[in-house]
Amino acid sequence: MRIGFLWCAALAVIGSAQAQQPTSQTEPLFRTTTRTVEVSVVATWSNGSAVRDLTKDELRLLDDNREQAIRMFDKVQNGRSGGRRGGEPQDGPGARRLWILLLDALNTAWSDQMYARRAAAGALDQIQAGDRVAMFVLVGDGLRLLHDFSSDYASLKALIARFSGESPRDGSGPHATSYSAEFSYSDLLQPNKPTSGPWTIIRQRQNILDTLDALTAIARLVKGAPGQKSLLWLSAGFPLQIEEHGADGGTLGSESFHNEAVQTMRELNAANVSLYPIDARGLAMSSRAYINIATMIELADQTGGKAYYNSNGLTSMVRAALDDSRDSYVLTYAPSDIQDDGRFHRIRLRTSRRGVQLRYRPGYYADARKAAKR
Repeated sequence: MRIGFLWCAALAVIGSAQAQQPTSQTEPLFRTTTRTVEVSVVATWSNGSAVRDLTKDELRLLDDNREQAIRMFDKVQNGRSGGRRGGEPQDGPGARRLWILLLDALNTAWSDQMYARRAAAGALDQIQAGDRVAMFVLVGDGLRLLHDFSSDYASLKALIARFSGESPRDGSGPHATSYSAEFSYSDLLQPNKPTSGPWTIIRQRQNILDTLDALTAIARLVKGAPGQKSLLWLSAGFPLQIEEHGADGGTLGSESFHNEAVQTMRELNAANVSLYPIDARGLAMSSRAYINIATMIELADQTGGKAYYNSNGLTSMVRAALDDSRDSYVLTYAPSDIQDDGRFHRIRLRTSRRGVQLRYRPGYYADARKAAKR
């Protein structure tokens, strides 16, 4: 059964540490309902350069306006933890950041996909030796895994070279693909809502839903892996609201996808995935381009990531995204006197150091069924 196969693949991502600690089949995985929240923090000066010597004593953390004690605070530099996390040595299972590259051929014009592939290949030269990278592509028939998490960058580059791209559903470019996907994640995707109306509206709606479902599937796959994950999404993006216009130019109706986007961001946050959208179109030249950029900014902000756009230097934007997520901090805390009520709990971080800006995910949902870790 495909779900069983996918679950095995997901467990393989988590690392050898858990595999080396067998448990009884009747023994529960978690023996406590104590929630711990893990937050990735990027600290920068006003000029955008990284702050590399921030300390726990300079931070104040609030969960729904209730001050919380920071249990652990680690510096993550060059993709590795600067100290010990939960008693693990520096080179333990949680020491390295996981990188995920997503090539979006569903929303990106054929002419821009070539530059996105080059930038993805160039990103592998910037990643520190030993860090693990997974490669996905989003095409017309769904999300495909080109390569599972690996430190074999030569193999990853070869797969990028073999993937020749695919025409988006708008028909721009030849409809041709050449890739060898390990397997599909269609079984992890949520069923899309029925579509109706003119073909352009149907196509837009389907693209939006398929893309959000793909991001959700990635989050679910890596959720069990310890530590922070950075998802570099090379795409032209999509709008969070579409309108149908009549022959006279008047608006016949509109549909918003903000609720679906919120659910996707909820999944990414639960999996500690920071989203880094990178606009594959170069300089923005139209109002539609800026609408899609607004979506990228919103999705990135809600996961503690950052959007990169409006530049013809696609490789430089990828490098900037890697640099941003490489020098960061990770803190954990256990919220006190907070019920598993399903509500959104807002996280606020303040620092006593002047001139320092902090970026992190805005919060988490307190779901009773997910009480072990946020």
